[in-house]
Amino acid sequence: MRYVPVVKNTFPVSLILEGKSCLVVGGGKAAVWKIENLLTAGAAVTVISPELGEQAAALHLESRFTWIKRFYSETDLEGFSLVYCATPDADLNRSILEQCRQKRILCCPVDRNWPEGDFMTPATFRKDELAISISTGGASCRRSRLIKQSLSRHVDLIDSADLILIGTSHSYLPLKKREPFHLAGKKLDSTGNMLHHVWGVHEFLILNTCNRVEILAVVSNDSNVYALVQRILGFDTLDRDEYYIHRGWDAFSHSCTLMAGLFSQTPGENHIVAQVKEALHMAVQSSWAGVVLEDWISRALGVSKKIRRESSPLLKNIEIEDVAVEYIYRTLEKKQGLRKAMVIGTGIIGTGVLEKFLIRNIPVLWCYHRYIPGMTASMKEKVELFSLADLNKRIAECDCAVTATGSSEYLLDEEHLEYFPEDKQTLLVDLSLPRNISPELNRPEQGVEVFDLDDLKHWFRREIADMDHIMEVSRKIIEENKDSYERISGSLQSRHPRQ
Repeated sequence: MRYVPVVKNTFPVSLILEGKSCLVVGGGKAAVWKIENLLTAGAAVTVISPELGEQAAALHLESRFTWIKRFYSETDLEGFSLVYCATPDADLNRSILEQCRQKRILCCPVDRNWPEGDFMTPATFRKDELAISISTGGASCRRSRLIKQSLSRHVDLIDSADLILIGTSHSYLPLKKREPFHLAGKKLDSTGNMLHHVWGVHEFLILNTCNRVEILAVVSNDSNVYALVQRILGFDTLDRDEYYIHRGWDAFSHSCTLMAGLFSQTPGENHIVAQVKEALHMAVQSSWAGVVLEDWISRALGVSKKIRRESSPLLKNIEIEDVAVEYIYRTLEKKQGLRKAMVIGTGIIGTGVLEKFLIRNIPVLWCYHRYIPGMTASMKEKVELFSLADLNKRIAECDCAVTATGSSEYLLDEEHLEYFPEDKQTLLVDLSLPRNISPELNRPEQGVEVFDLDDLKHWFRREIADMDHIMEVSRKIIEENKDSYERISGSLQSRHPRQ
């Protein structure tokens, strides 16, 4: 006959037993675990048993509990808050349980009578002020112990954890070499899932923009973990000066400067804030990130606002959309004029480019993929929406096209060359990474020119205030807010964070 375990639904609590009188009836192996747990909780423990086993006797020699050397008597329950029945006599244990019930004393038999008791003792491990308990409702004690052992190792890793930031950007790698490392679509999901299963990577988010790809993570201080993260990102194939690693305070400092927009191709731009928030939202939804990453991002955003307030007067407020549209306007005005533009993409960048064209009173064909974007009444006068499926039919109508989508594949390549008119110049500007336009489509002799992010960076050398001075202002503000990092770090360690 198949054994069917008894399973009880339980309500987990942590009893405060410090200084309270607790009784253990029995002195054998089963009793020792209960005695030790009670002593750890600071209870005043009394043991009633004619004899003590070797382990219990060793505890008693340390004067850690009171031993009454005799058999149990019905009058022994007076004054106790909690009782364990741990004798080898099941009938006696049952009798003690019934007596406790009459006196409204919490009681736990440690033998087959346990389903009738008031509570169970879960598998528990402690480290400093941390206590973690696991219970299967009595279904599988072995399973509880395995989980306890696994979690105890995990806690040791958390105790050595700190912030880490690993990435590469336009300042470290040119676009052509950087592009294979960018993460989008299934590649992003796959990378995230691999990182999620790395022992020692506790929380993380993946920030993937047109200029950079990096992870912000809470990681155990272990060189093997760092190496595995770099390998998953593919950075193990790069030279050491082609990517960056920041740990602890340096990671937090970098994130504050990043969110202030000072590491962007157009320093001071605002898109990075939305991109970080979007990356965090995805990480939380995917169970990659939790309270620590949320706290990190919240605090870093707070510091970045202070940096923006101080640095904004020293910077021109120019976004990548401004650069792209300005380049298109200047280039085509010299040649043939700009009569109609196309924008492929309805996200933050695509919408921003659209608005820049409309400010210049340029009609726009706006290409969407899955979702039709909303438009104001004034936009409808100058904007015509169309689906990506009709791209080939509409491309000839425009003097220029700007792509800004999250697609991991080319939307325009050399096979589209036949759709471009030969009697005029068509300028294509790719603001996406991975790129939306194949470099092979760049055929100036056939009237098609392709510009990407790196091309724009080289073309547009902004005249701005002294960046060394701006970065020094940023560093000073971050240093003044060092306690934000210390609170995050302190919350990970086996100590109370500063309040």
